Amino acid sequence: TVHRARCGTDMQAAPLWDSCRRKFVGLMTVVDFIDILRHYHQRSISMEELASQSISHVLGDPQEGKRMQHLSFVSVDINSTLYNACNTLHTCALRFLPVISPDSGGGVLAVISHLDVLNFLVSQFREQRRLFEHSILDLRIGTFENLITVPHNSLLRDVLHVLEVNDISAVPVVDDEGRVKNVYCRSDITFLATATDAESVIANLDMVVADVLSQQRAEGMSERLHTCSPDTSLQAIFELFAEVKFRRVVVVDADARCVGVVSVRDLVAHFVSRGRRWLSMSASGTSASVRPSSPTRMPKLRLATSMRAHRNCSSVTRWYVIVFEGSERIERPSRCVCDFE
Repeated sequence: TVHRARCGTDMQAAPLWDSCRRKFVGLMTVVDFIDILRHYHQRSISMEELASQSISHVLGDPQEGKRMQHLSFVSVDINSTLYNACNTLHTCALRFLPVISPDSGGGVLAVISHLDVLNFLVSQFREQRRLFEHSILDLRIGTFENLITVPHNSLLRDVLHVLEVNDISAVPVVDDEGRVKNVYCRSDITFLATATDAESVIANLDMVVADVLSQQRAEGMSERLHTCSPDTSLQAIFELFAEVKFRRVVVVDADARCVGVVSVRDLVAHFVSRGRRWLSMSASGTSASVRPSSPTRMPKLRLATSMRAHRNCSSVTRWYVIVFEGSERIERPSRCVCDFE
């Protein structure tokens, strides 16, 4: 059921609701689902057997349960400032953050990510050009050391292993001369969506990553490779994000070789490092003031404001809750993926 829901929507993460304890206990992401498939296969557990397992059984697995990216349910209140939300994402090393409503007994209103936060921040600060004239290299935004790339003829299973071991969300794919040709994302489900049965899911793990990426292009998926030079200004990065809504930019030299990677997470972290003043600014007007202001007089930018401003964002308006039976009372394999709306 979870597999069908993930292949049929753009859902990246879903809150996990324990029906016995009557509370949210974590999040399940696309990456979690892919890793579970891989590791159960490595343990010689068939896909049919895995499909019959409940989510609570997987969470209770001493090996697989600990691999989940969000083992606890960390959330923020809808009335929190955007700074607090960003700081929670940053300090807790989270990829997704549920937003709850105190008026509904802790019900989840949305699940936001760094992409959603940056989408709002760019819309607010995009015109403040004097703040962002420095290059990303000078600002040290992104990763420029110990870079990881994979050859274009690597097997998908090996690429996924590299991504997991290094805890990164994507990796540049290079040709025989080391030139960047594409990017493979850890959350990509092409090999799942194109499978016809359980056995073909496993067979697809032996595909060459270049073939998987070619399959994406054939199916009309949006281009994921966006590049820039080390001298590119932060303003230019913002303009590119406003245009294509990238998740990462590969920094390349004159020979198209990878010299760095700048992710949405890196960009949000840069805002957080500038402190509370930027992320507590008012969202009113066409742009936010950047002049020093008294903290007591400066209106705080709250999550409710940013969510209203970007209510068309898919992760805010379309999401699901995964319901499962708690480990205390597992009577049958369950459950379902329910549309919370």
